Amino acid sequence: MGACLMKCERTFDNELIKSIVSTMWNCVCEDGHHLDDFNADVEANCWVKMGDYGLYNLHPHNSSTLEIHAFILPEFRKEQSALSGQAILKWIANEAPKQYQKVIAQVPFLYPNVRDFCFSNGFQLEGVNRLSHKKNNVLVDQWLLGITRNEIEALL
Repeated sequence: MGACLMKCERTFDNELIKSIVSTMWNCVCEDGHHLDDFNADVEANCWVKMGDYGLYNLHPHNSSTLEIHAFILPEFRKEQSALSGQAILKWIANEAPKQYQKVIAQVPFLYPNVRDFCFSNGFQLEGVNRLSHKKNNVLVDQWLLGITRNEIEALL
């Protein structure tokens, strides 16, 4: 992967998080969720600010697995997405508690570009969660993608 110069730091700034998440709310949230009800849990979840380009959310899926969600601002995606993917994996390798040996992403079939982004960062297809995401009153499948800590360290 090489060197990555993007500054990554954990943030506890709920207003910053909400301002970034709100720019893509209609795309990233499932039916039935409202921005007015959104409050980032900055203690239970880890929000990592990626320079001025966006942030990532990491939260425990279970005792050994983190689930990841990217929120790169639309105007920076073309130029900064690849760097942000490398940077968050490096951050996970160096900063996430060692108990977390796996990172997963659940990507609705509506977003093959996000699936491809995950593939480009070393994630592997692990399965399909059928009819598990509701968007625009339609249930769609989700890809389950994953990468192990050993695989992340090998990429670095």
